Amino acid sequence: MNKQLRALYAMHSIDWFASVLIGIFVPIYFLSLGFTLAEIFIYFIILCAGFVGAFFIAGQVANRYGLKECLIIRLPFKYLQLALLFFLPQYSFLLYAVAIINAVQVGFYWFPFHVIFAQNSSRKKLGKEVGRMGAFPQMGSVVAPLAGAFITASFGFNYLFLAAGILHLFTLIPFYYLKNWQSSVRFHPSVIFEMFKKYKKFFGLMVVSSGVAEVEGVILPIFVYLTFANIISVGTIGAFAGVGAVFFTLLVGRFADSYRKEKIMKIGASVMIVIWLLRFFHAEIAFYYMLSVVAGFFLILINIPLGTIYYGLAKTENIDEFVFFREIAVNLGRVITYSLALAIALKINYSFLMAAAALLGFLFI
Repeated sequence: MNKQLRALYAMHSIDWFASVLIGIFVPIYFLSLGFTLAEIFIYFIILCAGFVGAFFIAGQVANRYGLKECLIIRLPFKYLQLALLFFLPQYSFLLYAVAIINAVQVGFYWFPFHVIFAQNSSRKKLGKEVGRMGAFPQMGSVVAPLAGAFITASFGFNYLFLAAGILHLFTLIPFYYLKNWQSSVRFHPSVIFEMFKKYKKFFGLMVVSSGVAEVEGVILPIFVYLTFANIISVGTIGAFAGVGAVFFTLLVGRFADSYRKEKIMKIGASVMIVIWLLRFFHAEIAFYYMLSVVAGFFLILINIPLGTIYYGLAKTENIDEFVFFREIAVNLGRVITYSLALAIALKINYSFLMAAAALLGFLFI
């Protein structure tokens, strides 16, 4: 593993821990402030639509100043997001401003991250390296949701945001060792359209997988909180999913280099369809904990092979442009998911059926 990847893994692991620490609790925070489910889903629609614009802006900045500069610019927006969350109880009209600022800071993180990883990863060991990229942060995912739940239950949401802000500062240590890679991207509509014609199947899989990920990572925790009225339960669900993922990620990464990725994804999708159906028909907290462990395992069978395909294709194209192309698919899937969730806001567990139906797409690849 080269030095650039080591620095990137370290930075990403710290950032992931800080993000997971608060991630699943932000919607719960909104609910505690009296925002409706409809307002929360509109927040996520704005956020996801904003990601695409933020990626475009980040690409232009990277063209002129370099990828490392994007990561530096991102941090002030991250702290502005946390500050707006802090003041949200007094100024509720800031809700959608939080979404826009959050979109900017996410775009300025993930665009350079994807490009740097694609540039430095080995084509022959791509599955293994994607597995490492997922496994190292997942170790923190076991602890972070429980820590977030404990901090919130004991001290309140503001201390949770403070803890996340402090942790994000530590990303500057491995960041120091990254080179300032240059970007070369046009983002012309004709380029994106040509990629769509060439990679329709990949585009569709990204739409589906990203939509299902939002149901898993955002809508399910909201449902658990509303059903069981216990913030510790929300953290436990996240931690159990992390347990299921952390030990499996490296193994699947190795398999993704030597086995048919489509076959691996079909196995993962088949089991996840059953899990979503069980979640819909059996709303018991102990059962949810068990299913979260199993889901952590089998989501990896989708995410790691699909991630390996993504970075492999990126290496055959202009990496920066392909990253932007993929981001359009990802956020289209997210916007569709939250739009449908908005339409059924009073019965959000029906989104579990949506996730199961969407995963059928993986069975026909």
